[in-house]
Amino acid sequence: MKYLTFLFILSFFSACNQKQEAVEGQWIKGNEQEKLETIENQFRGFDMAKVETGYRYQELYWAGQDENWEYADYQLEKIQKAIENGLERRPKRAQSAQHFLTVTLPQMKEALKKKGYSCF
Repeated sequence: MKYLTFLFILSFFSACNQKQEAVEGQWIKGNEQEKLETIENQFRGFDMAKVETGYRYQELYWAGQDENWEYADYQLEKIQKAIENGLERRPKRAQSAQHFLTVTLPQMKEALKKKGYSCF
């Protein structure tokens, strides 16, 4: 039993000692910090959240026109997620988005619960 415990501990420490190989992508080059900055630039700031929100608003409108309430609710969830993700990337925009997230979005959700065409 002592021998097995010794082998287990030895294999554990030898596994911890292995050096990981650096991974290089096709277009993400540089050291770890440079790679991280490149990835952050690809995610961009709040502008991509605005683009997605605009698209989802259109989908929300047409879902309401078609009285497809499940799809409309789905679009509201995605609008909220897009804005929250955008705020994670650009926290300085949080103050301007709070009214939408805390007042407008809940009102829209309440309107959807009524499933009324007149809400759209």
